[in-house]
Amino acid sequence: MLTAPNPYDPARPSATPPAPISPPSTGSTPVTASASVAGSAPVVGGATAPQAPVAGPSAPGQPAGGKVYPPGQPSSPAAPPAPPALRGPGATIAIAVSVLALVVSLGTAVLAWQALDKAGDARDIALAGGSRGGTQVQPTVDTPGGGGGGAPTDAPADPAPTSAVGQPISTVQPTLDDGTNYVAKYTNETLTIPLAGCSYMYIDLHEPRVGVSSDAAELRLYPCGNTPYFRLTNSVTGSMAGTPTMSPTECNEKIRTVPLGPDQEVPARRATVLCVISSFAASVESGVDWRLARVQIAGVARDNVTLTVDSWVIPS
Repeated sequence: MLTAPNPYDPARPSATPPAPISPPSTGSTPVTASASVAGSAPVVGGATAPQAPVAGPSAPGQPAGGKVYPPGQPSSPAAPPAPPALRGPGATIAIAVSVLALVVSLGTAVLAWQALDKAGDARDIALAGGSRGGTQVQPTVDTPGGGGGGAPTDAPADPAPTSAVGQPISTVQPTLDDGTNYVAKYTNETLTIPLAGCSYMYIDLHEPRVGVSSDAAELRLYPCGNTPYFRLTNSVTGSMAGTPTMSPTECNEKIRTVPLGPDQEVPARRATVLCVISSFAASVESGVDWRLARVQIAGVARDNVTLTVDSWVIPS
């Protein structure tokens, strides 16, 4: 590779060695005086010596104080050649790879944008109280006249049902046994049931009262026929094997061992004693006491039936 000479390098001798100087001879051409003139090449033996660069004023296009080069030599270093342009299949492959890289970059940017959008939606849902599993953030709400926001308060829960003696009523029916502590509600209450017409008479053993609605009764009396009869109602359990002095614990034992059927008729005969326990589920639903009652048929007349009732609250 040819390199242009640096104008700032010192002069180097010519690669061509000078022609040998022949001694003067008869008939040769003497060196003329014009050979000593600056800038001219002396002629020796008919040959012209090579010219060396001489210092002089800077020519246009050459650096100041530089050297003057003989004609045909460049005055400055040549610029490096431009790289050859890509052509053929290689250029096509390079362009295709560039386009593919651009498409992949755009696709990655779109996926990143969608991920950010979904993350924003998830954050909004979490702040609004909707999660797909995790802790919910309660939004603040403005209180009327409060002039600001605050966390919403839960609605007050319904109070647990309590008995007439202030005892809470459980929603799970307890098991009654010898250790159950029955609380006396009333004793020796007298109820007189008229025998008029041929429709049921409903008796509420909680108050006690005669002539109540059917959904508030534990007993019903059918007055028609030669012998009026009683039936239990509203899921009440009972037994007709009681005695006038039987304790609540003994009454519960008779209900367990000698129960009445759901639609069994109990004839209205004097000295019959019924042991009756009200429905636990109905007691919880209506918020009344769960009761055990001992009902004695005290008398049967032509126009009425008389009952003597004792009642106890069953702890629950």
